[in-house]
Amino acid sequence: MDNMMYERVAKNVGCTVQELMARHESVKNSQAVALAKSGVPESEMDTKTLRMAAAEMRAERIRLTRSGATMMEGMFLSVPRYKDWGKVFYAKYQKMLAPLPAEARRNLVAQGLVGLYLHDDVNGGYTHVHNPSLLAKTAFAEGVAETATSSLPAQATEIGDGSGFFVCIENKSSPTYPSGSPNYAYGKARATQDLERTCLFLGRKSGTSDAPSLFSFTFRGDLAKTQHPTFTPGRVAASVSRNGDRLYAKNNVTAFAEDGNVANIFPMAPLMPDGTGLIPTHMKMLDGLDGINDYVASLSDKEKWDALVGVVLEVAHIDPRENGGYILTCADMDLTSATPPLDLYVSQEEDSRVTFGVGSVIVAVGSPYTGREGDGRLAVSGWWAVEEVGVAQLDDDVEEEVAGEDW
Repeated sequence: MDNMMYERVAKNVGCTVQELMARHESVKNSQAVALAKSGVPESEMDTKTLRMAAAEMRAERIRLTRSGATMMEGMFLSVPRYKDWGKVFYAKYQKMLAPLPAEARRNLVAQGLVGLYLHDDVNGGYTHVHNPSLLAKTAFAEGVAETATSSLPAQATEIGDGSGFFVCIENKSSPTYPSGSPNYAYGKARATQDLERTCLFLGRKSGTSDAPSLFSFTFRGDLAKTQHPTFTPGRVAASVSRNGDRLYAKNNVTAFAEDGNVANIFPMAPLMPDGTGLIPTHMKMLDGLDGINDYVASLSDKEKWDALVGVVLEVAHIDPRENGGYILTCADMDLTSATPPLDLYVSQEEDSRVTFGVGSVIVAVGSPYTGREGDGRLAVSGWWAVEEVGVAQLDDDVEEEVAGEDW
């Protein structure tokens, strides 16, 4: 397939030649065997798969346009674990409700915080103890009412003392928004599972010449379950906030696609030999794990919540995980450090990035905190191999140093 054909097709699709070539290669790898079995001759395989790749990309761009989302290019610097706010809220109120007397529980109902479903031992079923203004979707007013019901909502959670069940209320602010449109969350029972993952993305709108900038990138629901790779250049579609500093994932359009060519939009690698780089530019670098406690102590309570640091570490041990991925045991570069090593968990989706062996140097990004025993800890949310030594496989005869090939 000559470059002229790629250029012509890329122009029609509305993408770069590099994007089209990468997608063409992906389609060939996934579809060539099936196409051959269906009778497509080898001489037509390139043309057939290029047509399929172009059709895929054209359909994606149509969906992107209809969704109102924007294509971004860049990379994730931090991808922390997702939070389940539903689990957090229900655990909090279950712990609060269990020891309370009946009147105190009714006060929480009056305040619009919970609804109760108490066992009706006389008539069977349940007594629904609720705030009447929330149920009627009228302006909020404190109060309590009771109605009989024979069924429980899906969100009903046991109080814990055998008296019945409760639900947390999602919203009690107003039945309508300032625009006049209805607030469907008003008075609604909060879901018992409410996933959210807020990542840090460094990039720009695709196709522009803007300098890359930092974005808070939020994923909700099932989209929050995806563990995106960090320090891997690529493209991803998202909704952009009005002030332009936040991104929000959208169903059916947000899917990260790796593209090594996107590395060219960055002026330098994540970490350079002289200590400069994208990571030191955008977050605090610590000298080692033994510096975490002092750094955390210097922060205000508000600063601790959003703190993100980078630490250069040496890989001391690599263990494969049963279900794929690895556990990298990483230690301070300073031989005199008494701080215990850190276990970095590499997911099955990212195990192809572990192409190095023991003795390699990585930079770990994460949230610093002080543990219960007073030890400094790092909740790792991203990593990048600074100096790769050897290979992850147990092959003592192979030792090769690689330093940031894509950069």
